[in-house]
Amino acid sequence: MAQLAALIIQSDNIFSSLVYADSVTSIYNYLCIKPGNYWREHYYFGKTTQKHSAGLGEAGMEGIIINAVVPLMAAYGIHSDDHSWIERAIQLLEQIKSEKNSIVQRVATSGIWVEKACDSQAAIELYKNYCTKRKCLHCKIGAYILKPDYT
Repeated sequence: MAQLAALIIQSDNIFSSLVYADSVTSIYNYLCIKPGNYWREHYYFGKTTQKHSAGLGEAGMEGIIINAVVPLMAAYGIHSDDHSWIERAIQLLEQIKSEKNSIVQRVATSGIWVEKACDSQAAIELYKNYCTKRKCLHCKIGAYILKPDYT
């Protein structure tokens, strides 16, 4: 929250700066704003902690790009009926490493290659819409794994 507050206070045109960014690096640079010194010794109001870096790390910035900037860009493309924005959103996902979470790990252990954020987002979508609903035979991957090869 402190990071977001610092971004709002120190930045103009947050929407334009994020949506019109031409690369992941430019978004990283934009999100590199550090909150005030208070947050170097606090996680919570009024409770002092050991000094730490108050800014976002690479994983935090990637999470914001994957879960906020990319959907915002795609929604803007749909709203403006300009699919080039959706392509740009996908390109951002292709520039970021795969997320590390239990769903992605589970999919990866079943032999599916998950390297980039676009792969992990696809894996999460498949998992939520097919695996958790036990619709394996409706999924091309599930059907491939489960159906015997009669050749």
